[in-house]
Amino acid sequence: MVLQRLVRDFYKILHEVKTGEIPADLKLPDSFDKLVSDMKNNQYDAKTFAFMLRGMVSCSFHLT
Repeated sequence: MVLQRLVRDFYKILHEVKTGEIPADLKLPDSFDKLVSDMKNNQYDAKTFAFMLRGMVSCSFHLT
């Protein structure tokens, strides 16, 4: 039961991040290692992490 709710909440967050605007004031890390380090040090919530990851992926597509 708890696992089902966790998965449902995770999909909800991913959908919100997929359809939402990346916050303009969101500082994106330079690398995945920096993202993981920032997550450990700042304890971002899942939504912030997802927006950061989406922003990093979006930027990498624009560079190629």
